[in-house]
Amino acid sequence: GENKKLDRIFGFLSALAFFLIIIFTDSRAGFIAFIVSMVILFLSLRKKLRVLAIAFCAILLILPLLPQSYLDRMSTISDGINFAKSEDGSEEEIKDKSSASRVILWGIAFDIFKDNPIVGVGNLNFARASFDNRFKYENKIGPEMFSYIYSPSGTLVAHNMYFDILAEGGLLTALFFYALLLLPLWRTRYVLTIMKDVEHTRTERLKHLLIFIRAGYIGWLVTAFFSNARLIEFAYWVMTLIIILTYKFEEFIQEEYKSNRQIEQVS
Repeated sequence: GENKKLDRIFGFLSALAFFLIIIFTDSRAGFIAFIVSMVILFLSLRKKLRVLAIAFCAILLILPLLPQSYLDRMSTISDGINFAKSEDGSEEEIKDKSSASRVILWGIAFDIFKDNPIVGVGNLNFARASFDNRFKYENKIGPEMFSYIYSPSGTLVAHNMYFDILAEGGLLTALFFYALLLLPLWRTRYVLTIMKDVEHTRTERLKHLLIFIRAGYIGWLVTAFFSNARLIEFAYWVMTLIIILTYKFEEFIQEEYKSNRQIEQVS
């Protein structure tokens, strides 16, 4: 009906807005997360061929509009992998130190964790701990990369939420934090599983709502692998929303199930 049309229009405009934000902010992690979210949605929906056709047409329309600067930035995304594979820390093939430095910073964060595995070095103390141990890496990563990472004017961060929490909080904090991140995924999986047994127009819309929210949340989890996203409060609002919705949906499903059972008993 009319509501479905509005939902589709709003969904398309929202996806377009997010994609444009990713492009204009030159975010490579955001692009990867967006693609992951779209793949999850594609696998979750029934009419896959139609969605695939729409996505293909959208790509054909959008690609010519992408600025060359963004395409150039995307082309250097493998620099980090190439730098990690080089045995001597060669910088000859590195075009984008931002990409390559992430792999180094992840290794530094893991080294800090190994030195302080239980309680870490304290919340927001990665920069201090990394700077104190900087000379351990001077001969490993080359002078240009060393100057880039430990620049006095730069901000020294792990660029990975999962390694960052390991370094700063140790296992005592990280295990609880990881469990907190997984809770919304476990709840949505549970509710979507029990939704299969209840046929109702409203539950179908609720199911699609959960699928879309879950896809966006997983996209954020992917982005967090390339950035320090732990202090982005919006993510915790989404986590809270998912938990509240799943419990509300579960209550609705239980009420619907009881109602159907009563009808069967009367008939």
